[in-house]
Amino acid sequence: MTATVALEAALATLLSGTEACTASIARFEQGDAVCRIYATAGEPLLAPGTRFPVESSTNIMAARAGRSFVSRDLIAEPGFDRAIDRLILSAGLRASCTVPLALGVRRVGALSVMARERGWHDPAALERVEAAAAGIVLALATEGDAPPGPRVLVAHDDPLALEGLIRVAEQRLAADVLGCASLDHLAAQASRGADLVAIDAVFDRTPLEAVAGTVRSAGCAASIVVIASHDTAAHRRAALRAGVTGYVSRTVGVAAIGDALVRGAEGDGKVPAPHEAGPELAPLTRRETQVLVLLERGLQVKQAAATLGISEATARGHVRNLLAKLGAHSITRALHVARVTGLLATLPSELIGPDGPELAVVAARRAS
Repeated sequence: MTATVALEAALATLLSGTEACTASIARFEQGDAVCRIYATAGEPLLAPGTRFPVESSTNIMAARAGRSFVSRDLIAEPGFDRAIDRLILSAGLRASCTVPLALGVRRVGALSVMARERGWHDPAALERVEAAAAGIVLALATEGDAPPGPRVLVAHDDPLALEGLIRVAEQRLAADVLGCASLDHLAAQASRGADLVAIDAVFDRTPLEAVAGTVRSAGCAASIVVIASHDTAAHRRAALRAGVTGYVSRTVGVAAIGDALVRGAEGDGKVPAPHEAGPELAPLTRRETQVLVLLERGLQVKQAAATLGISEATARGHVRNLLAKLGAHSITRALHVARVTGLLATLPSELIGPDGPELAVVAARRAS
C-alpha cells in the first residue's frame, strides 16, 4: 500500500460513523506560501493535486500558524470570506474542524474534516481529528516527496559533543542537521539558510556575540540557541546582548537540551538570568595571563619563562596559580577551561607587550 492510499484510507476511517461528509489533507509548499491537496475522502471539494495560496483559506492559515480551527457555523464565522472559504460555503458545507500536521516542530500541512450540518462537532470530534493527525503525519513522511524537516546547524569545537548534539537535534526536531566545526563552515552554511542554529558559548575561539554576528551577516535570520559547555554569568550576558532565542548549559542532560532546541525552533526560548549562573572564574594577573597564552601557543614552561625573562621557578608558580583559578589539575585541562569559557578568545592580541615581546615575536622564536 502506497502512502497516498494509506492516507486516503485513514481519512475514510475518520469520516465513518460521523456526520462529517468530507475530509482532506493539504500540504504546504514553496516556503509555506502555497498548499496542495494531497489526499481526500468523502464528497469531493478540491481534487488531489489542487494548489492554492495559503492566504486564500482561513482554515489553512490557522493550521500554518500552528492553531486548530473549529467552527460549528461557518456562515456566522467572522472573517470567513476568503476565496477557498467562499468555495466551501458554496458547496453547502457549514461546519469545519482543521488541525495542523507537524513533523517535529515544522508544520507541514493541515487535516480538515467538514460537515453539511450546522452545529456538527461533538465534544470528542477535535480529539478524534487530532489523534488521526498524529498517524497521518507519519504516513505523510514516508512519501517520496514529503516535505523536508527544518534545517538545523550545530556548531561546536568538540567532535564528540558535536556528534551528540546532532543526534539530539535529529531526534527531537525531525530535522536535517548539519554539524559545523569552524566559523568559516558555519558562515558558509548559514548563507544557504537555516531554521535553527545551535552554538556553544565560545566557538572556534570566537566569542558568542561575534559568532552570532557572523550568522546574521551571512543573511541567516534563524533562531539561535546557545548550548554552553561552560555556563557563566558572562556567557549569559553575552547571549542577552547577542539577542539569541535560547540558552542552556550542556551539563543539564540530553532531555533538557532537546527541550531547549524545540523551544528555540518554536521561537519560545529564553536566556536565564546571569546572576543565577555558577561562580565566575577568579581574575588572572597580567603575568599569569601571559604564561597562559604562551602555553596555549605550545611553549613549554621553561620556554615561556625564557620568553618572558623570568626564572623557571617563577613561571611554575604562575602555572600553579593558573591551575587553582581555573579549577584544573593539569595544564592541558587548564587550557581546555580557558577555551570553553571564552577566556582565551577575549584576550587582547598585544597581551605579551609592553612587558615582553609581541605574540608574533613569540611565534617566530618558537618556529626557529
